[in-house]
Amino acid sequence: MQASSYFSFMANFNPYFASSSSASRSEEDEEIILNAAAMLLFSPEAELGNNYVPQNPHKHVSIEESLAMTLVMLSHSTRTRVVAERFQHSTETIHRNVAEVLLGLCRFAQRIIKPKQSDEVHPKIRYSTKYYPWFKDCIGALDGTHISATVPAHEQMAYTNRHGNQSQNVLAVCDHDMRFIYVYAGWEGSAHDARVLEHAMRMHTDFPFPPQGKFYLVDAAYKMVPGFLAPFKGGRNVRVGQGRGRGQGPKELFNTRHSQLRNVIERSFGVLKQRFAYLRGPVPYSYMQTQINVVIACCALHNFLREIQPSDDHFMMYEQEDMQFEGECGAPPYPQIQPLTSPQEIEEWKGMRDEMANQMHAASRRRRH
Repeated sequence: MQASSYFSFMANFNPYFASSSSASRSEEDEEIILNAAAMLLFSPEAELGNNYVPQNPHKHVSIEESLAMTLVMLSHSTRTRVVAERFQHSTETIHRNVAEVLLGLCRFAQRIIKPKQSDEVHPKIRYSTKYYPWFKDCIGALDGTHISATVPAHEQMAYTNRHGNQSQNVLAVCDHDMRFIYVYAGWEGSAHDARVLEHAMRMHTDFPFPPQGKFYLVDAAYKMVPGFLAPFKGGRNVRVGQGRGRGQGPKELFNTRHSQLRNVIERSFGVLKQRFAYLRGPVPYSYMQTQINVVIACCALHNFLREIQPSDDHFMMYEQEDMQFEGECGAPPYPQIQPLTSPQEIEEWKGMRDEMANQMHAASRRRRH
């Protein structure tokens, strides 16, 4: 099986599984594409080198068909009954096989959702006069997003977010290539973003702390501590179309460029939810662990597609760093969190940000004169 066939399937599974497009392909093409995808991800002989879903030769449903069921459900938010009718299996069979594939994708996530080892400055920073040299030590961005959740009545209060909807609060870190390098799903929608991050850093040994001297960009919902660079409070941003920063002070200019570089995480969330309609909700009732597995599985597929098809339509749609996103205004006060660093280190980190803003502003003025 040619690698190009594998890649073509994974990059195009959305239109392929739409009713109108699937009718245009021959049965032979369908078999080739499904076999390729299943071999790439799940067979013992796969290029990725792991059998993520243990295969039973006595099963009536092949791994190719199980994968197809799962992708139909995730990419089109198709309900189990509709999938059962389409694949001519019972709803129990659909549930069981989709759950197996989700678990396999979560195992795959352990391999593909992780930082890339590189000490080089990312080209998007290195060759930009807006960002270099001030953000040369930035290795990514961190933020939370809300994914619709369905929970039992006695848990609905905890999962109700500030907008009155039930959701799980998902923390994610991405690099400058829109690849997720850490995902922490399952927190109640009422949880403050800073609380989720604090728990991830204290309780999860796999949290990718920035190396010494490096940092992630975060928004104003997080505290300004070493390794996590937040914007200045009260410093406005200049939105796209409002000029090139003329008349901005150091803090405003810093916040504008900080926001433009940081929105790589917002764009990553945008691609994820655009591609996987299941994440946009409302989700059918299922155990919370299954809903968590869905998020992790979708993020794993997102990274996989980014590596093999970096220029597909979904990524290209969100490629522009100047895209604007609706933020959550009026974030609640910080919860009482014991900092992991000393007050002196925090003050030194804030001093570094002040110096960065002043140097950035001075360089901007020199270029204008």
